[in-house]
Amino acid sequence: MSYDPHISLRKNISNVILLSSIILILLVPYLKNIFIPLGLSFFLSIFLDPVAIKLESRGFSRPFSILVLIILFTGFTIIFLLRFGYVINSEINQINKLTDPSPLTFKLKDIPALGYNNFFQQSLMKFHAFFMYLVEKSHQILPSDFSIVLLIIIVPVMTFLLLKDGYYLKKSILQILPNRYFEVT
Repeated sequence: MSYDPHISLRKNISNVILLSSIILILLVPYLKNIFIPLGLSFFLSIFLDPVAIKLESRGFSRPFSILVLIILFTGFTIIFLLRFGYVINSEINQINKLTDPSPLTFKLKDIPALGYNNFFQQSLMKFHAFFMYLVEKSHQILPSDFSIVLLIIIVPVMTFLLLKDGYYLKKSILQILPNRYFEVT
């Protein structure tokens, strides 16, 4: 029996990837304070990058155009939260008060196409329980008031860095990839 170093290397790499994935999945609940701002910054940088490129083509420097976009977006976000934050919070509180689906079943039983029966009522109860579970879990995902203030500070900074150095980040990731995976990636 001969020793093949390529098989051993592939096996070790797959074991490391599997172990890293398991550790990452176990740490996700504890790292949500990192993933939420990073995810918001990533998606924000995707949406603001074309505007930054357009401003850059008009003669502005890249850092200046990104800074203007970040200031405008942060300002609009703060104004939106100050204007509509109370309304959104009261709507979330109203959703939390939905504990009994009986008014909904009372209104839906008048619709002739639904044919009010036991199956419909059980399905509605299961849907309501699932909906309430999602609402309960969404409060655990959403940050507290203090974290929102930190998000308003951290997300623009991370977005600025992703927009400013995003090209170099993509380039360095693509240089790591082997040529045969380049097109797929």
